[in-house]
Amino acid sequence: MHDPSIRNPAYLALTDQQLSEIDALCDRFDQELVKGDAPRIETFLAEAPEAARDGLLAELLAMEVEYRTKKGDGPQQDEYIQRLPEQKGVIAGVFAREATTYFPGNGTTSLPANVPPVLTNFRLIKELGRGGMGVVWLAEQDQPVK
Repeated sequence: MHDPSIRNPAYLALTDQQLSEIDALCDRFDQELVKGDAPRIETFLAEAPEAARDGLLAELLAMEVEYRTKKGDGPQQDEYIQRLPEQKGVIAGVFAREATTYFPGNGTTSLPANVPPVLTNFRLIKELGRGGMGVVWLAEQDQPVK
């Protein structure tokens, strides 16, 4: 049985061995970032089980964005979407989360009203509400979920 503290739903179906491999990939990526080796997210994703790639992408991207932001390099969502266009939703989610949780010296802040999220298969119509726990949008589905 898996540890109930696992917060990433992409990892729930993985074996303990696969979870250990994911953990090792994250550790190695972090070490290469800190050393300045400029690790490629794509290389690490290729080493992960298919079922874990979305979750791993979110983790590695969050690490890289935080590291680059702290170094003064302003990472842009579009550069990652160009590299991984099929993962647009995961990338947008990471950038939205980073915008709401990391601003050096300011603690947390809410997502600016003029920055709507990008969601795969949905068109955002209008913002319905905003509060301490997030933003609610009225959206229309572009394609049916299969």
